[in-house]
Amino acid sequence: MSIEGFKECSICFEQIRNHSHNYKPKFSIGLICRKCIRNFTPQENEIIIHAFNIARGIFQINEKNNRIIKDVLFDVFYELKTKINRPFNLQLVFQKILLRSQVYGLKLNEFFYLNSKLSKFQSIKSNCAICNQELQKNVYNRDFGLFSQSICQNCMKKFSKDEIETISSLFNKYGGFFNKINSQKISIKEIVQSMFFNLRNEKDFLKMIEINKRALHFALLYGYHPKIFIEEIKKF
Repeated sequence: MSIEGFKECSICFEQIRNHSHNYKPKFSIGLICRKCIRNFTPQENEIIIHAFNIARGIFQINEKNNRIIKDVLFDVFYELKTKINRPFNLQLVFQKILLRSQVYGLKLNEFFYLNSKLSKFQSIKSNCAICNQELQKNVYNRDFGLFSQSICQNCMKKFSKDEIETISSLFNKYGGFFNKINSQKISIKEIVQSMFFNLRNEKDFLKMIEINKRALHFALLYGYHPKIFIEEIKKF
């Protein structure tokens, strides 16, 4: 969806001369220039433009702040462009926007500030990011700066810290939770066989990593411990 006459890239803010040949986001308002199309994947472009559109409405607005908000978003765009660790998600982009806004002294508007406080209060009762069980006490908070995920005591005992980081990031990216599906429906051997079948003709290294991640995520959904997944891989 795009607005007629919207000739500025919604990500890098450069002027677009011929906007008929540029990317129009599917789920957000705006337009993306050819440079940003090359710099980011379609999914990343959708995330950035969605975050940037929302960010324009969460700060107290005046003539001076309008210019500052644009500077904040440009700084975030440049950091995302040069960042090696990708892909990123919507939470990460918002985190960068909020952190950068503090440097410029921007303040949240009253509506967003009150809703943020309410969301924080409601989040006291939450579910484990791995097994989805309601949390009681003694939880491990995975630090994301302004965002965090909580892990129940049972999962802390079952998995190492590195495993917790990997598992929670996979569920954050692809959805679901540990042991969501009955493991009797598929064996760990079948999951690994399917992974190797998909890897067989794949030459793109990044896609190979993605296939491996999805296979592990699939195994976790069926309640297979990462160690079992790795042990099965060693058999091939």
